[in-house]
Amino acid sequence: MSINAKDEDGRTELHRAKGDVQHLLARGADPNIQDDGGWTPLISAASSGDFEKFRCLISHPSIDVNMLTESGTSALHYAASKGHNEILTLLLQRDDIKMDVQDTNSRFTPLMRAIISKKNLCAQKLIQAGAKLNLRDVEGDTALHHAAMTDNIPIALMLIENGAKTDIENKQHQTALQVASPMMAQRIEEEA
Repeated sequence: MSINAKDEDGRTELHRAKGDVQHLLARGADPNIQDDGGWTPLISAASSGDFEKFRCLISHPSIDVNMLTESGTSALHYAASKGHNEILTLLLQRDDIKMDVQDTNSRFTPLMRAIISKKNLCAQKLIQAGAKLNLRDVEGDTALHHAAMTDNIPIALMLIENGAKTDIENKQHQTALQVASPMMAQRIEEEA
């Protein structure tokens, strides 16, 4: 049986592996193979937070860190939204990482997902790494809109300090301050 043989869901031994990932790779397992939903072993490890598996996969010379699932999500989307800081750090250290990929349905970036999920450390790392701050999702909301909608004052202020525009309107013609709770809008205006 081939090392890259797929089960009924399109998963291989490498997708399911919990331990000896290095051994599977040495036997020729494809680190970029996708299951029926487009998930690679790297994306699965980023989502589950399996740091050792992720570390082993990301060090493989042919790994593609920017592969996307069928819904357009990357390993970086999952690391950011689930708060897997060590995995996010490894991804951001890569010269080839595309940190502003927008998923297919909602058009969320990894930064937006981190903010929505209230994973502030991941959001901070993405901002510091140079993530684009003014991209819009399918509703026209920016990262700042999402920070405002989740009452995330520290991230909202960090976004503004790093160049996020406060005058961008979403599809409902609302700026981030207009979608914020009154208390948050007041704090942002006072501190910005």
